[in-house]
Amino acid sequence: MSALQSLVASTLEQIYFVHERGSRNVIWHFSILSGITLGPLLYSYVIQNLSWQMGFWFVSIPLGLAVILVFFFVPETTFIRETNNGLSEGHRSSDSKGIDNCVNDEEKSSSSSNHVSPSRASYPQQLKIWHGTFTNVNLFKLFLRPFPFLLSPVFWFVFLAYGMQTAWLSLLPICSSTIFTIEYNFTASQIGLTNLGGLVGIVLATLISGPLTDWGTIWLAKYNKGIYEPEFRIWFVSTMVLGVFGYAGWAVGTTHNMPWIGAVACMAMANFSMVMSGSASITYLLDTHGPHALHVLAVVNFTKNMVLYGFTFFVNGMVESRGVKTSLLILAGCQAFCWLASIPMYVFGKRARSFIARHPSLFTVGDDGVPSH
Repeated sequence: MSALQSLVASTLEQIYFVHERGSRNVIWHFSILSGITLGPLLYSYVIQNLSWQMGFWFVSIPLGLAVILVFFFVPETTFIRETNNGLSEGHRSSDSKGIDNCVNDEEKSSSSSNHVSPSRASYPQQLKIWHGTFTNVNLFKLFLRPFPFLLSPVFWFVFLAYGMQTAWLSLLPICSSTIFTIEYNFTASQIGLTNLGGLVGIVLATLISGPLTDWGTIWLAKYNKGIYEPEFRIWFVSTMVLGVFGYAGWAVGTTHNMPWIGAVACMAMANFSMVMSGSASITYLLDTHGPHALHVLAVVNFTKNMVLYGFTFFVNGMVESRGVKTSLLILAGCQAFCWLASIPMYVFGKRARSFIARHPSLFTVGDDGVPSH
């Protein structure tokens, strides 16, 4: 999953303009969260009617099909674009001029004679497993390249707003069996059906945030004298507060004999929050770090998975020992802490981007100067 989560975002940065990335990120988050939500639903019926071992076979089949589809229908998007003036299309700046001007400039630059674009590869050529190398940096320096981004304030913001929010949300399917068994005496298939609430939240967020994130940033840029700023994306990260309401509402509802539909609605709110704010934070990362966003996401996913791995050892025991209400309030508090990170990021975002721009050597380990776009 780590390669998928990192490479997809990098591909979006390579092939879409700044005002097109938001809706594409929403579609990507919809796909990931739909799989996370539908997986337990289908798996519950497999456990109840077949066996838990068969569940792994049902996972292996679509994964095998995905490998075939990726091989035949997902071409390589990275290539070295050489220019006569020493600049690359990947190093464009969007926050110092209007969106319309930015798009026009990039369209002109793509058709300019200064660019020496490689010839279009045929379909059989795209199927080659080996396409050559895109850098002269040795493997050890490539391994070290993501770690300097720990010095970037944007990394810590994305870690909290996207990575940790994913961790809190991933804990719900892990401990939902315990919660719904204790509170409502649900069977395995009934517990699986509760994930439909999360799916509803995901679909609603996709329909709303898909056009809203791109149209909203364009609208904000027009009212900012035609100047686009990546911090516009952070407005949509504020939807993380819906996740706080989801966890806290479920916690309070357990003490007031809340029916199961209320708990499912709270799960829908948490999933809605993840799609809206998660896609916005990733788009902000793409706007800020550009082609280096791949390295940031690699470290974010690694640290997030380590945190989630550690939580799996005690999360169900926490629900049993501390109770449903206290456990959900803890998740609500964690979600609120991550949401508050968006406030200093919005206030000091320009300074953070200025720091990144003024100290490029801090974030380039063994940079050979070859653009990879």
